[in-house]
Amino acid sequence: MSQENIARARSIRRRRVRERQAIVFGVLAAILGIIGLWAIGVYNGAIALPFDSGFSSKQKVVDPVTDVACLPAKTMPVAAGKIKVNVLNASEQGGVAAAVAKELSNRGMKIGKTGNSTSPRMVTSIVYGPGALSRAYTLAAHFQTSAIILDDTIENKTITVNIGESFSGLVATENVELEAETPMITREGCKDLWELTDKVEAPEAKDEEEDTSTTDKGTEENAPDDKATEEDAGA
Repeated sequence: MSQENIARARSIRRRRVRERQAIVFGVLAAILGIIGLWAIGVYNGAIALPFDSGFSSKQKVVDPVTDVACLPAKTMPVAAGKIKVNVLNASEQGGVAAAVAKELSNRGMKIGKTGNSTSPRMVTSIVYGPGALSRAYTLAAHFQTSAIILDDTIENKTITVNIGESFSGLVATENVELEAETPMITREGCKDLWELTDKVEAPEAKDEEEDTSTTDKGTEENAPDDKATEEDAGA
């Protein structure tokens, strides 16, 4: 065999080796890519494992079910300047509490504290005390979705917002459905506030107290004057 044929044979052999290597490396890269996508899916919870790994996926947040209070009839929105808000991040979105606090401040609300919540949430919650229901409803109009939750241990009118994982931004200012002279709309399936806490008295109880007070007063006014009776007897 001539030197030229030997060189050609070696060249062909090297080319075939490189082709096989390219195929092998290509297959390996594809397999690694598939494994990487699968691992990401498992981590994010999009793909379920046939066994409980205990660490491979995040626990899905399930918000507790709570009752929402009804607004009294003809309740008007509260002016933004009268609303004070604490903004807490109850999600895994970095910096969301500071961003929301800044935007609410731009809309005229007063900001209390910002930080992280100790209780993760899926849906943003608006937590208020018994004396701040109208403020809670007013603030809720600025969020696309929210749960309005009563905490009757709160004694002031400051609202606390816990930004949930599903939060994707505030309602644009021009789309906030609030008008100063138009009563707000209460939420469906709501309950009267006094049904949710014993710190708020039902109107019927107040009316009964007023009626009792009026009756007692009327009885005193209509009672015979003892002095006048004695004078009449003496006459």
